[in-house]
Amino acid sequence: MKTLNLLCTVGLLGSVFLLSSCQRMPTSNADLARLELSEPVPDDQELRTSVQTVLQSDRMLKYEEIAVSVNKGVVRLSGTLTNQTQLEHANAVVRGIVGVHTLHDELRIKN
Repeated sequence: MKTLNLLCTVGLLGSVFLLSSCQRMPTSNADLARLELSEPVPDDQELRTSVQTVLQSDRMLKYEEIAVSVNKGVVRLSGTLTNQTQLEHANAVVRGIVGVHTLHDELRIKN
């Protein structure tokens, strides 16, 4: 009986310790907004370099000429691509880059 009580006590203390060491998860939009604001935001030149690097290293897009301009997190892509699949892929890839707030797609498909 003493062994059972000891095991229960140790288990309870272990659970309390684990729960107390967990970080509180965001529970509201305000909490999420604070977390997003705490992430470092790249400046326009860093963001432009990141977008260019990603596009030039992507196997589907690396041979295409895509111009990139950035102003306050707004990315503008221009150029001519071979097909619609490339255009959609370029948009998806760029939207996934940290710091891209808005994407203006001025890409065209070759005739």
